[in-house]
Amino acid sequence: APCVDQTTSMTPSTSPSTNGSDPATCGCDTVLQADYRGTISTTASDTYTCQRWDSQSPHSHEYTPQSYPDKGLENNNYCRNPNGSTAPKAWCYTTDPSMRWAYCYVPSCVAPCVDQTTSMTPSTSPSK
Repeated sequence: APCVDQTTSMTPSTSPSTNGSDPATCGCDTVLQADYRGTISTTASDTYTCQRWDSQSPHSHEYTPQSYPDKGLENNNYCRNPNGSTAPKAWCYTTDPSMRWAYCYVPSCVAPCVDQTTSMTPSTSPSK
């Protein structure tokens, strides 16, 4: 579901692309949850525990804190979407050698998490 509140009019803004989101508790769909900085460290349904991003065991990978600075990978095993373009939502490598990675259940932020990177024109209020 998009992060746009359709019940109110939108006005142009110069705010960051995750305006209105709460990165500590949810990820904005407009940026594929790349803004999420919370502490969820298990995959969906708590199936797997996430592997630390600074660890190469049991799965070696390129998504290290050094390769992706400022993406929230430092000293943790929290769900993230460091690339922000290849996956549709937050995920992690798992500590299970037989499961390389899995998506996490990170709540989607709700309005007014509006993508402010493109110009917007005021919208008309929908009929109720």
